[in-house]
Amino acid sequence: MYDSLLRLGLGGGTELQLGGTPYNRLRQTGQASVHGRGDTTLGLKWVPVTGDVWSWGLLGTAEFTDGARAFRNDHPAYTLGFDATQQTGGKVAFGYYAQWQRSGGKDSVQFAPSIGYQFNPQFGAYLEAMAQHDGSQGFGSEAGTDLAWQPLANLQFDSWVRHRLGGHAPSWEAGLGVAMFFGR
Repeated sequence: MYDSLLRLGLGGGTELQLGGTPYNRLRQTGQASVHGRGDTTLGLKWVPVTGDVWSWGLLGTAEFTDGARAFRNDHPAYTLGFDATQQTGGKVAFGYYAQWQRSGGKDSVQFAPSIGYQFNPQFGAYLEAMAQHDGSQGFGSEAGTDLAWQPLANLQFDSWVRHRLGGHAPSWEAGLGVAMFFGR
């Protein structure tokens, strides 16, 4: 899967987001591989507090069912997420994320605390645990880690991996990311 997210700052801690997966490929043993575009997501993010100790924000998204049949959701999904970060004054930060999602008449909730460590201005890492309850699939949990490298002020590379702890969750997930800032 290749996904992308375009974020446009509107001022006052508000940004508009447009995301999607322009390319997906699925190959299963004994079946022909399929490829195509995934669903489109539209979001609005608001970060009213960015202080020395606490920062927090809200993100609301709507995911549309406009992707290729093999990669789209059965129903539109509406999500509201809350994220808070607590700086300790040193190299350690604590993160708290909670999310509610509604899709196909069913609700799901997720909570993910994390701890991050900034080794130097260019390199950091975090550990995260996640618990979720999906209205159709039940409980699941994962844990994982992320490494981030920022060689330039407007460029960051990320790599992450997660593993299922229990219940309904993927056995393994991993990803690579690139973020670029095109502003001033």
